[in-house]
Amino acid sequence: MRRSKLKIAGNNYHKTPSFSAWLRRKEVEHIAQDDPLWIDWDTVVDSQPVRARVERGRWLADCQLNYGYEICNGAELVDPNDRLFFCISCRNAKLNGALRPVFFPDSWWRIEDELLQRKYAVNRNWEKGETIDGLRAEHIEHNPEALNNV
Repeated sequence: MRRSKLKIAGNNYHKTPSFSAWLRRKEVEHIAQDDPLWIDWDTVVDSQPVRARVERGRWLADCQLNYGYEICNGAELVDPNDRLFFCISCRNAKLNGALRPVFFPDSWWRIEDELLQRKYAVNRNWEKGETIDGLRAEHIEHNPEALNNV
């Protein structure tokens, strides 16, 4: 199994073996603060998937659950090896705390490899529809010295 190479900033997530382990730690922290997350670990709602993207060198997914009166705009860290999503913002309340699947691109590791050629995390971004060749061309356009590494 391939492991993600992207350093997940904040929350020391990158020192945790998986998203699930990180989320279980967050769950314990919230219980200690008398603010439980109410995660249903036994249920994954396949009809409510989220799509992974990279922002500033971190895999994220956007919640976008529609609560009728508003749409959740929460974004949470995701892991290509775990492929589970739980929104800390809305707590997946519409789904009674059930987890949601995360869709990653088939060649997510190639996207990571290309983004890791960029010196600064702020420049490590990827959205659905962007190609590896497009990422490479964008990098070379802004960093002509990168031509030496092609």
